[in-house]
Amino acid sequence: MSQLYEKMHNLFSLSKTLRFELIPIGKTEEYFKEYLEKLRDEQKDFETTCDFETCLEFDKEIAKKYPDVKKYADDVHREFIKYTLNKISDDSNFIELIKTFEQKYNEFLAVQQKIKKIKDKKEKADFNKKELEPKDNELKKTQETLRKLISSYFKKGYGKKGEYEGLNKKELLQKILPEKYKDDKDALEKILIFKSFTTYFENYHTNRENMYTEKEQSTAISFRLINENLPIFINNKNNLNIVLGKIEKLKQSEHLTQNETELTLMIDNLNKILEIDLVQKFSDIKEYAHILTQEEIERYNDIICGKSLENNQRISGINEYINRYNQGKEKKDKLQLLEKLKKQILCNRETSSFIFDVISSKEQLLTEVEETYKIVDSIINNENGKFNSIFNLENYNIEKIYINTDSIQDISSTVYKNYGYIDELRINDYDIKHGKKDTKKYEIDRNDSLKNEKCISVAFIENNTIEENKNKLLEYFKNKFSELLNNISI
Repeated sequence: MSQLYEKMHNLFSLSKTLRFELIPIGKTEEYFKEYLEKLRDEQKDFETTCDFETCLEFDKEIAKKYPDVKKYADDVHREFIKYTLNKISDDSNFIELIKTFEQKYNEFLAVQQKIKKIKDKKEKADFNKKELEPKDNELKKTQETLRKLISSYFKKGYGKKGEYEGLNKKELLQKILPEKYKDDKDALEKILIFKSFTTYFENYHTNRENMYTEKEQSTAISFRLINENLPIFINNKNNLNIVLGKIEKLKQSEHLTQNETELTLMIDNLNKILEIDLVQKFSDIKEYAHILTQEEIERYNDIICGKSLENNQRISGINEYINRYNQGKEKKDKLQLLEKLKKQILCNRETSSFIFDVISSKEQLLTEVEETYKIVDSIINNENGKFNSIFNLENYNIEKIYINTDSIQDISSTVYKNYGYIDELRINDYDIKHGKKDTKKYEIDRNDSLKNEKCISVAFIENNTIEENKNKLLEYFKNKFSELLNNISI
């Protein structure tokens, strides 16, 4: 019998989690009570409803309210950033420096082009040391000067007197935020909790202070504006000048394709629809001084990539005109696409994509499921019949109706009779937004980016498909819904 039991030993591994409660006793309990009394004394004048039965409960209360107060603080920083950057746009010193940068940058690009034509390795190395490195050093010095100038604007220039110092100290929690939200009872209650506990924001202050530095680091506003976006702006200016030259040549031709004709009309169309002077907006370096805030960066990028309107109409951007022109052209005849500017640091940009709320407990999950069931049940059993309203897809915002990318090839084959049709639309859209480059690295980056997309909107497909394929996808969904309805009963 004992031998039988031995064969049953150590057959499976078993893991157990042991949980213990740490209850303070002795001196530890006394220290907790003393600290608790201190908290009560410090909080006695505050308008707060916190439960201070224990220090731990108080810490939990602070942890819950920290994300909200952090958002309030970020809003103050955004206002300060926007105010300061708008003032910079009229500064003659800044404009003269970016003119100097443009000249040095174009000289640097010219030397780079010369090096590409040199085939001998030794000759190329010598040319690089004698010609390119000095130009690169000059460029970096100008960048450093511009970064210092922008940083100074925040710290002692265009910012309101003394505001910068207050943003990164306890004054933000003790004075600036209470004053800003004095009429918002809920926000003020959360802010006042931190009035005597400003150390909770020490790391926050350090991170935000890094935004205003002159150092060459990616988290700095000066780096974003000078090292990243300014070169992009100049490259776009140079590439658009080539496009404008091509337009002038096309206008002299008698026989043009439809896409070539569209390109010749691009300037007039965008000027009229967007109410801008396109040539000045992209060809005058002084205009860059007006494209520093997130709002202006988005307007600039909309001109490049196009914009979808609320009525599902679309305004074609520069890249879409260029892309249509490039279709069917040989590589040497294709025009270079423009590149989007990078968004401003700490920007609060709206997005058409939705973000799921985090479900933090089983109770919340069950509540969400129950509420969703009620909504679905009310739709299915509405007085007009099962799912009647869902047939009217025109009543829905198709920007927020999504398709899992795992299924798009099957949908492409079924709807468009082309297994890779939707993938081609995605590739084309990526090239328009990022400025297509005929390099292996660009192709790898594009494939990785598309692979990481988990879903795409119906609006994306409808906006990018050719005219003869419009509404095919919507009709496909309607037919699918009809099939499902016959099998639904709640």
